[in-house]
Amino acid sequence: MSQSFHVSRRSNPFRLSSAVVFCAATFLWIGCSDQGDDPKDPLGSGGPGDGNAPQLTSVVPARTYVGDEIRLTGSEFGTDEGTVAFTTASGGTAFATISSWTDTEITAHVPSDAADGGVRVQVGTSSSDPLDFEVAPEISLATHVRPIFQTQGCLSCHGGSGGLFVDTQANILAGGGRGPGVIPRNSAGSNIIKALHGDGIPLMPQGAPQPIPAAQILVIADWIDQGARDN
Repeated sequence: MSQSFHVSRRSNPFRLSSAVVFCAATFLWIGCSDQGDDPKDPLGSGGPGDGNAPQLTSVVPARTYVGDEIRLTGSEFGTDEGTVAFTTASGGTAFATISSWTDTEITAHVPSDAADGGVRVQVGTSSSDPLDFEVAPEISLATHVRPIFQTQGCLSCHGGSGGLFVDTQANILAGGGRGPGVIPRNSAGSNIIKALHGDGIPLMPQGAPQPIPAAQILVIADWIDQGARDN
């Protein structure tokens, strides 16, 4: 009995050490699992850079001259000023000068290196999807628009016809029986452009052998989108 007892004692240290190793490994695994579940762990919280990317929904006007002021609307711009980026002719990026910045609206000036392409809002490391933008020549009422009205006979036809005069900026803005002739910064919604396309309004000029060329309509539209200025 005594010898059997001693043999049994010799086998116990091996079993004990195995149990200790198993328990230690178990506690180590539990400890590591608990650390990963710690709500204070920055990896668990997503770390820096979380948040919504800026959402750009409109650029007005989407076609205008270098230096003009544009208005960008959307959401998630934040209250801290970011950047407004334009595509350049070389495929690079040109940044606008910011006039004002809120979470939903930005006013900025078209940079000198801007080219036809996209415009986007950047906040930190996040960027909105780009919206289309075109660079146009700067249009003058006196130099570019009025001569079109003159050669197309609009000055004689609309020398008060229907209450509409197109001889001055003030009269063009005032419009006639159908309402204002133009809406600054909104050529698509302006009655003159609708009339030149025959869009829900009788085609202008009435009785003309052919419509005003598209290139001339674009000049008038550019003038409106650039603010319909008295220039």
